[in-house]
Amino acid sequence: MEEKALYVIAEFDEVTCEKLKHIEKKLRKNGIFGRQTAGIPYHITIGKYSIDREIEIRRLLADVCKRTEKVDVCFNTIGMFGSEVLFLKPDKCIGLKKLHRSLAKGCIKEHTDWVPHTTLLIDVAEVVQKAIPIVENTFEPFIGRINSISLYELFPAQLVEKVELKELNL
Repeated sequence: MEEKALYVIAEFDEVTCEKLKHIEKKLRKNGIFGRQTAGIPYHITIGKYSIDREIEIRRLLADVCKRTEKVDVCFNTIGMFGSEVLFLKPDKCIGLKKLHRSLAKGCIKEHTDWVPHTTLLIDVAEVVQKAIPIVENTFEPFIGRINSISLYELFPAQLVEKVELKELNL
């Protein structure tokens, strides 16, 4: 079992989540469920921190979120980590890079090679291979919106705090 840790994640608005759920429903309709972490909404992981830094990270979230606007991200690529993780990859837009830079200081693993992504499926290679054409036929590039930042304790998954980002000034 993995040691407990804190994770800062960027969560999406309802419209974005519905688009991601549409892909999930197609996978489930084809008998593909995966072994992703249950109880966590669709997200982009920003960083992982040691459990003893909760108070510090909560202050950081409050500070960053009160001065940061919601971020639009363009999902246009399907990707994989190895043969067992299938994900959607957003462009590394300026807003996403700034958000990551502001929140990822002091992570357990410095994210110099950070790959922003939203996991669709974690499973054995054979199941992921079966899922690829389903995702390819279902996915269409779209603009999603990050509207909040959450702090989760894992494992097991437990929400510690969720903070909304500022409204966009258009």
